[in-house]
Parts: sequence; structure tokens; C-alpha cells
Amino acid sequence: MEQENLRKSVNKALNKEEKAVIVALKATYWLTKEGIPLSKYGSLIRLLKDLDVPDIEALDVNRHVDYSSYNTATDLLKSISNVINEGVTEKLRQSPCISILTDESTDIATHHKLCISARVVDPLTLQPSTCFLTDVRITDATGKGIYEAISSHLKDRGIPVTKVTGLGTDGASTMTGTKEGLTGQFLKVNPHLKNAHCAAHRLALCSEQAAQKIPAMQKFQQTLEMIFYHFKKSPNKMDKLEAVQKLLEEPSIKYREVHQVRWLSFMEALTAVYRTLDSLLSYASTSSEKDPKAAGLKKHVGKEMFISLTYAMLDILQPVMQLSLVFQKKDLDIGVVQVAIDDCKKRLNDMKDDINPLGRPTYQDQLKTDLIDGMFKEHHNVAKLSSASEFVNVRNRYIDALLDNISQRFPNTDFLTAFSVLGLRPITFLTEEELESWGDSSIDQLVDFYGQDQTHTFKNQTSKESETVTSRALVDPTAVKSEWKFLKRVVKVQQYPRSSMADIWRIICQYHADDVGNLKTLASMALTHPIHTADCERAFSSQNLVTTKLRCRLSGERIDELMRVMIEGPPAPLFDFNAALQKWRGEKSRKIFSL
Repeated sequence: MEQENLRKSVNKALNKEEKAVIVALKATYWLTKEGIPLSKYGSLIRLLKDLDVPDIEALDVNRHVDYSSYNTATDLLKSISNVINEGVTEKLRQSPCISILTDESTDIATHHKLCISARVVDPLTLQPSTCFLTDVRITDATGKGIYEAISSHLKDRGIPVTKVTGLGTDGASTMTGTKEGLTGQFLKVNPHLKNAHCAAHRLALCSEQAAQKIPAMQKFQQTLEMIFYHFKKSPNKMDKLEAVQKLLEEPSIKYREVHQVRWLSFMEALTAVYRTLDSLLSYASTSSEKDPKAAGLKKHVGKEMFISLTYAMLDILQPVMQLSLVFQKKDLDIGVVQVAIDDCKKRLNDMKDDINPLGRPTYQDQLKTDLIDGMFKEHHNVAKLSSASEFVNVRNRYIDALLDNISQRFPNTDFLTAFSVLGLRPITFLTEEELESWGDSSIDQLVDFYGQDQTHTFKNQTSKESETVTSRALVDPTAVKSEWKFLKRVVKVQQYPRSSMADIWRIICQYHADDVGNLKTLASMALTHPIHTADCERAFSSQNLVTTKLRCRLSGERIDELMRVMIEGPPAPLFDFNAALQKWRGEKSRKIFSL
């Protein structure tokens, strides 16, 4: 009886101390998720003690040990990070194939960083997801150096590089080069790998390059930049502008810089000018007599061409920006990509032909009210166009160039389009005759690549001799075509929901997994195909929250742990703090548990 009472007393004491550590783990977790430095951990623990949070008093072991130091916080963070990391590793191991998403950046401490994320899929349900792997510092930014960083990280996790079937990059030659670039390094291991240029990057290049051969559009972009730099470092000019904005009851908005590396920056800069154009013209007019730069600004802004293009570009870029937002969605469904591209192209063609199928008011409709016979909003004289057709020609040339670029960078023969057929979206709208051949050309394109042995020849940098590596076919061509005919009819007859490719393949795996084994392999690669690298860009945003001017001396390991919790950590109620407790407790002997 005495022994039983002692056991119960010990367990009760341990439970109380475990609860206290879990409170400390939750405090660390909250600080990390909110981007607050762990140096505030001690202050937070003291606040929780002042608030009499249950069980937290057990952290005070003695007057020398109270588990409120920065070192305690970093130990707790490491345990939390390890729990999350093990979950990511398990996903990578279970996934039948993976795609790597990677991009480079330079942090505020001027360190060259490489972000590595991965697309994985559940082998039973084919539900895809994107996982943050690491944000590692590199010293060799060549294709070989980046490959070594990625392969080393995968090796540490016990993941073979041959499992990588997709590679998503920003399209730089270092990444896409098939000889000594990153893609070439992966092809030496797996010739069945497909490199994908980020769709969001491709679309940004479409709109940027469309203006390069149109002088009027280049001048328009230069004027937008002039507006930004005119007010950038002058509080006096901004004060005058804000006074005019307040007087004219326009919003007080700062002008934005057009960044080539920020996908939506042009639209933001354009919108700011449009919403305050009356105030901008008023400011330029009143300041031009004393300020030569303001006079130059008035000369460029006070033109009918600039004003007309401002309104027109807001209409033109609306479908492009909406498409860009589609391309940046997390876990984007590959089945909707081609639909979104076709919708964007149709809206641009309608705009060129002055067709407004939905009848919504446009910015160019508003222009007809705001700009009449060289007078903007009834009190600004602006320089007229040389001819009535001059603006229309510039607008239509830009739309044509934009459409050409989109068609060239997103061809219908792209693997993105071929993979999308596995979403089976229009099945129920097809006749029996149409159903018979629908999607066959896309399946043939996939079979020609994945149903055949693939080879890659490269020059060995040591021996200087050519070597060839071969990857065996991943699917059976005959079986794929047979399964495809079976699957089309089953999906149509059963009327399975096809709102997303992941949903339809979850149902197929539930009821027909044994009948479509080869198609399941193709679907796994389709669902993990790297459509964009927006997840890397989001990781860089987290990196910038972690590495600030006041935290620029954090070690690479600490930054990696903080970013992992910020990005991969679930909401606090869903995180397994008991698992983190056991890891923290098992690292070494803890005085709080020494009875």
C-alpha cells in the first residue's frame, strides 16, 4: 500500500511538471508562429506566472532553475521543429513520387539562401500537398552546387534522388540548363524528370515583354517610375500631395514602385495613379512654377495618351492579374490551369474587339466621362493625341503582343495541358462519339514519355568522356490506353464529382485502384507536377520576418527551425505538444523531472 501511494504521488508530480513544460512549449510555439523573437520568451513566461496560469509554477525548480531563459526557448523550439520535420519526412517517404520546388534569394544579412520545398501525394488517397523542407545557406550557386545542396538534404532524410520526377524553378539558365544546370544534374540520375518553369514567372514575363517593342508603352512605364521616384524621398512633396488629395477628397495613397520580381507590382502602381490622378495633376500644376522636376512631371502626366493608357491598362491587366492569382494558389489544381489560361485569352480578345459580354462597367467607359475634348475632369487641360486612332493602335498592339506571348509561353502541347486531361472535367458533356477519342492525344503524349525508356547523355567532368544513363519506363503503354478507355466510361456512368483532380482521384482510388494502376502512377505525377514556385516566394516572406535588422546574426540552423514552425506548423490546438515534450525530455536529463 505504501509503494502504491508513493507511485501515485510520483505520477501526480510528474504530470504537473509535464503540464508546466507543455505551457512553456505553447508559449514558444506562439512566439514563433507570430514572428516574435525568442528573446521575449522569458518576459512571456513571467507574464504567464503573474496571470496565475495553471501548472506553470512547476517550472520554478529552485532559485537557480526556472526554465525561463533564451536557451530553454531554443531547446523547446528544436523539439517542436523536430516533431514537424519527422512528419514531413514521413510524407516524403510514403509519396510514390515527389517534385522539388526551389528558388534562390539573399537575406538581409547578405547570405545566399536556397529555399527547398516539395510536392507530395498520399499513396492511398492521392491527396496532394506542398511541404517546406529547408532554407539553407549556399556558397556555390551553380547548377551543380544547388543540386548537391538538394541531394544532400534528401539523403539526410533518407529519400533517394531517383524519386524526384518534377522540378519547379524560376526559369533561370542555372536552373533549367540540361547540361550543367540544375535540371541537367537531376537528369543524370533520373532521365524521366520534367522541369517546369513557374507559371507565375512565365505570366509576369508575358506582360513585361509585351511592352518592349511598343515605344508608347515603354514611355508609359517610364512615367510610372518617374512618379514613384519624384515622391520617394521627399516628405515635403508628399505633404503637399496629401494636402491636395484631402482637398479633392481622394484617398491618401503612396505611389508604388514597379518591381520586375514582384508579380503584382505593376497593377498596384497603376491603381495608385488612377485613384489619385486628379490630385497628381493638381499638384504638378501648382508646383511646376517653383520646381523644375514638378514641371517635368506635369509634362509627362498631363497628356491624353498617358491618361488613356492608365484607364486602358487597368482593363487589360485585370484578367492577367486574376490569372496570376490563380497561378499562386497553394496546392493549385492542375485541371483548372488550362481553363484559366483560355478564359484570360478570351477576355483579352473581347477587349480588343470592344466586346463586353457581361455588360460590366469598364475603366474605358469611365474614361469617356472623365476625359472630354482634352479636358480631364473638367478642370485639367491635357495635351491631345495627334490622331483619334493613335491610342487605339497602341492599345491593340499591346493586347496582340500580350496574347502572342501567352500563347508561346503556355502552348497547348505543354505537359501542363497533357496532365490536366486526367481531371476528366468535361466528361458528362460529351456525346458517346466524342467520349471515344476525348483525351487520347494527351494520353499519347504522356505515354510517349513515361511509357518509354528515357536516356540522358552527358560529359563526365572528371574523365571528359560521354556517359549515358537510362531510366526504365514508368508505365505500360498498352495498359494505360486500356485503362483510359475504361476510366472514361466509369466516370461518366457513375457521374463522379470532378470539381478538382484530387477529388476525382480520391474516389477512383477508393473504388477502382486495382483497375487503373498505370493511370494512378500518371495521376500521382500530375498531382505533384510543379505548376509554380509561389510556395518558395511565401517561404522567403517568412524568412524576411525571421531575419530582420535586429535578428541578422541568427544561425542558419535556428532560422531553419523558426521558418519550419512558421510555415509547416499547424494551428496550436492541432499540434502534438506531448510528442514535443517527449523529445525535449529525452535529449538529456532535465532537473524539473529529477525527484
